[in-house]
Amino acid sequence: HLLSRRQRQMCIRDRAYNNGIVAGISNTHFAPHSPVTREQFAVMLYHYAEYRHYDLSAQADLTTFPDNGKVSSWAKRAMQWANGEGLINGSDGSLLPGGTATRGQAASILMNFDKNVAK
Repeated sequence: HLLSRRQRQMCIRDRAYNNGIVAGISNTHFAPHSPVTREQFAVMLYHYAEYRHYDLSAQADLTTFPDNGKVSSWAKRAMQWANGEGLINGSDGSLLPGGTATRGQAASILMNFDKNVAK
């Protein structure tokens, strides 16, 4: 029995949700087709690293970025970790936590995750 593309996507989403890697944008809405912010991406990778029992001890000082106050409270620890691991390094001197992760940024973040975290 072959699953449709939508069914496969739902299985992957449910597995990630059930393992605490991703959460919806509210208690009733998941928004899988919405753009992902840099801080949301950091949180997902942090939870995935936690799920895989990777080292989560890296913790950068985000006050070196002029927009550090824009990091959401729910994303602060993940952003500290992601910056400490060299995953999210900022752009033009700013962290841009609420900015959408571009395809190029996402590729760079994933490459750095593979190189620095999933060794």
